[in-house]
Amino acid sequence: MEVKQLATPSIIVALLVLGCAIETPADKTQPRKVAGDCGERQCQEVLADIGDSFPEQIAEFKKECSDSKRLSLKVFQNQGQPQRVSFFCWDKPLGNGSRTGTWLGVLPLVANDSNFVKPLACSNSDQQCQKVLPQLRTNAPELVQKAEFKCATKQGSLFLIVSEQEIDIRCGFFANSVWDENGDGLVDNEDPVSVDISVGTFKR
Repeated sequence: MEVKQLATPSIIVALLVLGCAIETPADKTQPRKVAGDCGERQCQEVLADIGDSFPEQIAEFKKECSDSKRLSLKVFQNQGQPQRVSFFCWDKPLGNGSRTGTWLGVLPLVANDSNFVKPLACSNSDQQCQKVLPQLRTNAPELVQKAEFKCATKQGSLFLIVSEQEIDIRCGFFANSVWDENGDGLVDNEDPVSVDISVGTFKR
């Protein structure tokens, strides 16, 4: 009867070394560098911090900016306000390095930016809004809060369109097409277009 020999220790060691030398897909996984201007910090670090504070909105920005495009950040500070961050999505660069893109929106650099969200309010002349807004805040407070935050990320203004079937919360803002002339992830030119989108609907 033939007796099979067990692997010797030297063979086992060789197999272990070989296994360690094989590169796994995870070894190749490196976070994509985020371009832009984030002051003294790396934009990748800023993105990670904001992602901890606003994970849903960052996930939405990343979804809007597919793998074939590139996300960039711009930290800015208006007078009397905390620092905030603009997000841009860039197409693949052309042969000369220039590229086009879109402005995705803005988020606070700190989670406790109390002036970032502007509450939905009615003008004195809009009696219909004045009538339904208290009902809307009572019956759908979370819907209103989400709409207010969503519109704040677009630096827009909220208004209502009321029908017998529903109340549509809409946000008017400037959607910017942008150009990067040298591939540094910063805006060199922009073309704002006035638009409005629905940010929440309440069925009556």
